[in-house]
Amino acid sequence: PAPPHDCTIIKYLPSSYSNMSDLKALLRSKLVDRIFKAYIEQESHMILVTDEQTSRILGSCISLTSLIEYGFVALQDINKKRENIDMPALYFLSPKRDIVVKLAKDYEKYNNTDADKDGPLECLYSRAYVMFSSGKSHSQYSTIA
Repeated sequence: PAPPHDCTIIKYLPSSYSNMSDLKALLRSKLVDRIFKAYIEQESHMILVTDEQTSRILGSCISLTSLIEYGFVALQDINKKRENIDMPALYFLSPKRDIVVKLAKDYEKYNNTDADKDGPLECLYSRAYVMFSSGKSHSQYSTIA
């Protein structure tokens, strides 16, 4: 049977990774040093949006201070109320349906009156970069699109 949580960040473990600190170093190398750094090179400062599961993943391999040093100005929980910020956001999320729906809601059109049904698109962040902690189904992509 398949493992309960597929993690596509680490595809294989070399035999040299024999203890937990080595695993944390590998996770940090793959996730933070390679992937996050590529986004930060595009944007000088970003918001990092996580859920409970991905927050635990990050907490296991990097400190909040280190994330700030990379250029993340805030760490926000997708499950909590957040204010509009004119800054790009990197979403690092688990591919659960309820989380994907919350992501899509961050970029929905908000209409205050029935007369203004074609009002401007109001988003929480100026741009979004989305990364999932594991693979997801094609039906979940349609929720985002």
